Amino acid sequence: MTAKDRIDALLTGKQPDRTPVAAWRHFYHMEFSPELFVSATVGFQRKFNWDFVKINPRASYHVEGWGAQYVPPKNPLDKPQRLSYPVGLPSDWEKIEELPLGSGVLAAELLTVSKIAKKLGKSVYKFMTVFSPLSIAGDLVGTEAQLVRDMQESPLLVQEALEEITKTFVRFSVDCLNAGADGIFFATTEWASKNVLAEEDYRKFGRPYDLEVIEAVRGVGGKVILHVCEPNNMLSQFADYPVDMVNWAASDRSNITLSEGYNLFKKPVIGGIDHTSSLLLGRKEALVGAIRPSLALLKSIPAILGPECALPPAVPEENLMALRQLVENSAASRKAATKSRPKRAVKKTAKRKKVSKPNRKKGKKAKRKKR
Repeated sequence: MTAKDRIDALLTGKQPDRTPVAAWRHFYHMEFSPELFVSATVGFQRKFNWDFVKINPRASYHVEGWGAQYVPPKNPLDKPQRLSYPVGLPSDWEKIEELPLGSGVLAAELLTVSKIAKKLGKSVYKFMTVFSPLSIAGDLVGTEAQLVRDMQESPLLVQEALEEITKTFVRFSVDCLNAGADGIFFATTEWASKNVLAEEDYRKFGRPYDLEVIEAVRGVGGKVILHVCEPNNMLSQFADYPVDMVNWAASDRSNITLSEGYNLFKKPVIGGIDHTSSLLLGRKEALVGAIRPSLALLKSIPAILGPECALPPAVPEENLMALRQLVENSAASRKAATKSRPKRAVKKTAKRKKVSKPNRKKGKKAKRKKR
C-alpha cells in the first residue's frame, strides 16, 4: 500500500496493511524563507516517509496580512518573536477586512503549497495548516484576556471581524486545494480549552465560523483533520463537525482517551504519542517501550499513530527513526503471523470432508435395510 492507500483504507472502514504513522514539526529558522521551508518540509517527509504530510508554516502567516509583525528567530529551537499586533482597542476590530489572495503573505503561502505538492506527488495526502477564525482573532490581540473581554463588551465588533477573517480563510483554504493540497489541518489552538473560554462563548464566537471554513473545503472535495489543542478541551462540542479525522491531547488526564474519542466521533483518530515526554526526552529503547502499548491500542480502532501537537524541534531524529522502525517491525510481525494460520485450517477441513462423506452414505443404507 502507498501512504495514501493506508489513509483511504481507514476512511472507508477497511484494514490497512499496517497502522499508519505521521509526525510534524516546525522549522522556525526556515519558515520566513519560502525556498528553505519547502526544502525542509519535503526533506522531512522523504527522510521518514510519513503516511500523511502536515504542511506546517509559521503560525504568524494567518495574521501578518492584517499588520502583525514578527522577527524571525536565529536559533532553530526558538519561535518567532512578536513585535506588534493590530488590535489594541475594541474599535480596532473595525479595521479587520477581507484580505486579497493575489499578493502578500497569503499568496506566498499558496505558492509554497504548490511547490511542496509538486515535489511530493500524489501518493501521500498533504494537509495545509489553517487555524480556526477564532484562533486567528486571538493572534490579532495582545492577550487572551483582551479577546475574551472584547467578546463580552463589544460582541458585534468581534463578530464582524470574525466574518471578515472567515471569508478570507474560506477562499484561502479552497485555493490551497487548487494549489495541490488534499485538505486542511484545522486547528482550534487554545481557544477550544475550557481553561481559556466558556463553552457557550465558543458556540457563539467559534462554531459558526469553523463550519463555514470546513464546509467550504468539504464542498470542493477536500479532506479535513480537526486538531483540538490543550488540556481540558471541549471536544464534545465538535462531535457533529463534518471532518475526516480528529487529533487532540488524549494523554492529558483532563481530556478523553483515544477510544472514547473514537466512540464520540466514529471517525479515525490520530494520537498515541506524547510528544512532550518520551519522544522528546527518552532514549530509543525507552521510547519503544512507551509507544508499544499505544500501537497495540490503535490496532483495535481506526487510528493513525501520531503526536498530540507539533513535535518540539529538539526531538532527536534517531527517536523518529526508532518510531518508524517500531511501526514497520510491528507490521512485519503481524504479516508473518497471518500468513501461517490459514494453511493449517484449510488442510484440516479438507480431511474431514473426505472421511465424512462415505460414513453418511453407509448410515443411510443401513437404515433402509432395517425397514
